[in-house]
Amino acid sequence: MLSFARQIRQNLFPKPREKGLRRTPFYVRYPYSGRVSIVMADMRGMCGIERGFFFNRIPKSANSTVSVFVAGSSGISSVPGDLVGNWAKYAFPKPSDLETEQLEKFEASFKFTFVRNPYTRVLSAYLDKVKTGKKMPPLPDFYSFCQYLDRGGLHANAHWAPQSSLLLIPLHRFDFIGRMETLSQDMSVVGRRLGFRAVDGNVRAGPKSTNADKLLAEHLDDGSRLILNRLYAEDFDAFGYTKL
Repeated sequence: MLSFARQIRQNLFPKPREKGLRRTPFYVRYPYSGRVSIVMADMRGMCGIERGFFFNRIPKSANSTVSVFVAGSSGISSVPGDLVGNWAKYAFPKPSDLETEQLEKFEASFKFTFVRNPYTRVLSAYLDKVKTGKKMPPLPDFYSFCQYLDRGGLHANAHWAPQSSLLLIPLHRFDFIGRMETLSQDMSVVGRRLGFRAVDGNVRAGPKSTNADKLLAEHLDDGSRLILNRLYAEDFDAFGYTKL
């Protein structure tokens, strides 16, 4: 957990790369105010402005599946063996790559993102990234992970940072916000808007499913629920999910 003094130092004296990103045309127009590193946040922007879209990827919210769909429908070939769709996620320019003259095309593009119920998203992050030790030393149970988040780990990784903190443009500037809970239906909306092929109802990319929606009752106790309700209050409000 970062100390308060260290957080202040990082805000006052950001790393050179972060300062450089904030000076690019996109971030001059859309200053980034999220608490996740701007370097990590910038990686979540797929600027397919030549194809007329901007996709703000949010980890653990079907971002691999949607990225593969968008890239494949744009004529970008897949890479054999890439199970998490990195070939798709990084096939398009990032927001920081855009030149000033490209911003007008960006403004005219179809801007969308996909979100997920905060409870199941955070549980999925725990099961996939924490319980397995992929992103940090394993914690024994979901409540312990929620305590870690509450003690300063909330913005340490984009896979569990609040979804609202990963948005690269204001919420009201998005043309469409899809939901993982209605993934096929909402991907079809994106496809029709961009003139892509019909969506296969079984399409899926990314790591093996954690089945977090089915396991929520097993892991969500009163202590973890109260912590998540407080830490992710903005996500619940912004995206219309109901607190338990």
